[in-house]
Amino acid sequence: MPRTYEYLNRYEREVIAQMLKEKYSLSQISRHLGRSPSTIWREFRRNRVRGRYYPRPANGLAQSRLQLARKPQKVMGASKEQVETLLAKYWSPEQIEGRRKLEGDPPISRMTIYRYLYSPRGAGYRKYLRGPGKKKRATRKSHSRIHNQTMIDQRPEEAESRKVAGHWEGDTIQGQTRKEACVVTLVDRATRYLIADLLPPGLSIDAPHELCQDFFMKQKHLPIGIQIFADIISNNFVYVDKTESIYNLLKTPKGVYFLSRPRRFGKSLPISILDVLFRGEKELFKGLWIEKSEYDWRTFPVLRLDLSKTPKNSLESFIKGLKDQLS
Repeated sequence: MPRTYEYLNRYEREVIAQMLKEKYSLSQISRHLGRSPSTIWREFRRNRVRGRYYPRPANGLAQSRLQLARKPQKVMGASKEQVETLLAKYWSPEQIEGRRKLEGDPPISRMTIYRYLYSPRGAGYRKYLRGPGKKKRATRKSHSRIHNQTMIDQRPEEAESRKVAGHWEGDTIQGQTRKEACVVTLVDRATRYLIADLLPPGLSIDAPHELCQDFFMKQKHLPIGIQIFADIISNNFVYVDKTESIYNLLKTPKGVYFLSRPRRFGKSLPISILDVLFRGEKELFKGLWIEKSEYDWRTFPVLRLDLSKTPKNSLESFIKGLKDQLS
């Protein structure tokens, strides 16, 4: 027998407030209370006050919302005129619902607007939906579930905490009509690095999951832990073009340069760039700033001494290590 849904009580709201104060995540709170993560998130989003969650005000807001429960709404009167005007401008029911809420007008839910559109009175405005060719939405009970799905509260801690790069979130942004292209976005949770591209028109709503996967596989990856310039370029990793700064460094030589290592900036990659630049490997710089500059691409002998591989237990061994690298 399916479990009957129960609203959160005052004790559970006290627990939520205390665990939030102790920096627990919403997924951890949901597991502790035996509730769905979506229930906890909905509670936190609806009943917080000025961005903070307090149990007593939250309980009061929830009770007030229950008292406002009413019969199914209808689109009529002045609300009907506004809804029809905005629909004719290609506003979605979700946008209309949000706008009325933002402006303090009596609320009309998006489901009420959809019911109106699929009734005889609103049939004439159905053509303004962004996907006018799609069939009427099925009821919630008949929605199919994603096969082999992984719930959001089951994702690894490194993705939840945003501490490790490489975990991506995808979304699509559609224009007013299906004839327009759709923007697909991928955002790395840790670095906030954004990848965006256009999908072909007509695939904006029903684009298969494989299309997004194919799009992602074609994108450049972040060069995490890679400090050799040739490897970054040859393997199609992301490289932020700093060759103009390298060129300016070489344009006004002042003798010997010492590259320090401030926080969050490595010296290994600039040295690697200088290495291939002095060797005249122009093909690695295709499409970068320095390719079209006045740099003459002459070749120079390059000596690289890696002190991390040189023994330092005595002066003799240190000198011998340097000589071994030069030989």
